[in-house]
Amino acid sequence: MKVDANGNATGWARACAGAANADCSGGTNSKAGGWDGWIKFFNITLNFISSPAEFHGYAWGSDVVGWVSFNCAEGGNCNNSNYKVTTTYNLKPSAINLDIRQTADYCVAGPSITTSWTFVGDNQSAYQVQIFEGNFATLVKDSGKVSLTSNSFSTIENIKYNKTYSWQVQVWDSSGRSSGWIKDTKTVTTPAHLYPSIKAVGFSWIPVEPARDEDVSFSNNSKCYGAGNVETDCSWSWTISNASYVAPSSPTVKEPVVKFNSVGDKPVIVRATDPDGNWCEASKSVKISVKLPKWKEITPF
Repeated sequence: MKVDANGNATGWARACAGAANADCSGGTNSKAGGWDGWIKFFNITLNFISSPAEFHGYAWGSDVVGWVSFNCAEGGNCNNSNYKVTTTYNLKPSAINLDIRQTADYCVAGPSITTSWTFVGDNQSAYQVQIFEGNFATLVKDSGKVSLTSNSFSTIENIKYNKTYSWQVQVWDSSGRSSGWIKDTKTVTTPAHLYPSIKAVGFSWIPVEPARDEDVSFSNNSKCYGAGNVETDCSWSWTISNASYVAPSSPTVKEPVVKFNSVGDKPVIVRATDPDGNWCEASKSVKISVKLPKWKEITPF
């Protein structure tokens, strides 16, 4: 029998009925049939995470025996018949379920990368991650050997726009044995350029404490970018509750002027979109008060 790093088992195993010992000797159960033969693994997996490791799946045991189940979990209920085939092993450590992803909110931050994995072995004592630009072409970040049980690593260091990144990891078990380098087949490519800055810089309005039916002028200093992070034009979309736009203003200008037609807290949302379709939003609440009546001072009688 062979088991790969992902727990897939292949090969044959000796199986017997009514035997007391692992070598199929002993046993006095006459009703067991005394069957002794070899069974072929079919979609058999070994769960390294459990201790001892549990087999899952079925094996074919000839027309006499039929399919042999390795774990009661395959039937969906271990209450009636709690059985499982287990094993102990002394494999060198490994890592499976490798993943690389981007974790940045590009509306407020630059590129970042997070890698993760599942440790296979007794207990992880350390890890080392290396991140490369291109297909393992240029090393841009090396974590060094980190004595932690964590199964993820994140970095912003040397991670740039419009680049593709690959990575590899090695892990150590509690005995100090190393898995050697394990490469992920997946890569990530960062965005071509900066996203619109509206969420980071926000927007403002004058007057700061506006009243109903008063002209309110919005302004923002946000920017959009193109290739090489060169500044370019944005398209705008404003959503302003209970307000009308003062001509020639409109919801698609950078800095609209509006009149609010009721009092209270009014949500305002603005979206900036660059020519490549990347967009970011900012939102605030504008408190609208009752407009004070006009008055003038007169000389008393």
